[in-house]
Amino acid sequence: IPFNIFRIIGKIPKCSTFAIVFVVSSILFFGIRYNLFSLHFLTEREEEKMKIYETSLVDLLIPNEKRELFPAIVEIKSGNLIGGVELMEDKTDTELAVYFNRPEIGLIRYHQQDYEKSLGIYLDIVKQEGSEYFHSSIGFLYFVIGEFQKSKEHLELAISFEELFYSNKNLGYHCLRKKKIKDAMSHFQNCIDIVGKTKTLIKEFNSDFKHISLQINPRLLNKVKHKIKELSPKIE
Repeated sequence: IPFNIFRIIGKIPKCSTFAIVFVVSSILFFGIRYNLFSLHFLTEREEEKMKIYETSLVDLLIPNEKRELFPAIVEIKSGNLIGGVELMEDKTDTELAVYFNRPEIGLIRYHQQDYEKSLGIYLDIVKQEGSEYFHSSIGFLYFVIGEFQKSKEHLELAISFEELFYSNKNLGYHCLRKKKIKDAMSHFQNCIDIVGKTKTLIKEFNSDFKHISLQINPRLLNKVKHKIKELSPKIE
């Protein structure tokens, strides 16, 4: 404020409270109305321009190929995995590689139900890198596409490399396919004992459901899911 309002008020004789409030309000009103004070409120348009400006600054630091994946990445990070995967249907492995590593690309192809491509990625990783991991994933994918002997071979390898939870889960699916429910439940009990939680297995079972239903009757899967919920970790 370019002058001292309190000095002026102090010189007004016998000033009532109403008069003081009136004077102060008037000065503030006309000051703001005619932009006499250095008070400034952003309009809606100015706020929008500011957001665009801030976004543009970020965009300058992000290559175009990565920026194209951002809608899908936002969906995935917000918990909508399937929605994010669907947004990447038309992306090649090369395009996905600017943000995702090879195991993640294999997982994306799996959720897109491109099982052959997903399997090829994991087999290639094991072959090129000599990795001890991913045998359980490979065994699972072989099961989904109906290559049951190869599936078992990789699941046995996975067990030898201590991939115990997923291997037992996937071997349980083999038992279900043959309708050996008691054997399947034994494998599922092992899974629960390994992680100490029934919910972990149920979550994985639900996630696998539509994929394994290609080889196992969905009605049987629903029946077994209720049985799994009745299991609990063994107390030693």
